[in-house]
Amino acid sequence: MKLKRDISICPKCFSKNISSDKGFLPGGIEAFQFDVSLCNDCGYRGRVFLIVNEQEYYKLKEEKQRKT
Repeated sequence: MKLKRDISICPKCFSKNISSDKGFLPGGIEAFQFDVSLCNDCGYRGRVFLIVNEQEYYKLKEEKQRKT
């Protein structure tokens, strides 16, 4: 369950700049449109995005930057 302090982040770039979209997923059934989320920073499109606590987000973002 999503709480007020929880945010959705992109699993690819850990950005919280996400918007909703309707479209087709690669490899999916082309006859159906899905509610998909779209990362506005890296362009990742999918139905599964990470939900993390807002305080944990900054820790994850720091770790991601250290690894790259």
